[in-house]
Amino acid sequence: MDKVLSPILLFTYNRLGTLKQTVSSLQKNQLSSQSDLFVFSDAAKSEKDIDSVGEVR
Repeated sequence: MDKVLSPILLFTYNRLGTLKQTVSSLQKNQLSSQSDLFVFSDAAKSEKDIDSVGEVR
């Protein structure tokens, strides 16, 4: 029987280090390459977050 895999939803904001760790973990996961990946990046909520949100994007 074929496996039906759920899509992967990845929500980002302003933490580039956390995003890198998450992507690294997904790359090591054997089944993630067979799943659809949807990435959502929220807009900066304040001026102080603009640069860090931009780095993540």
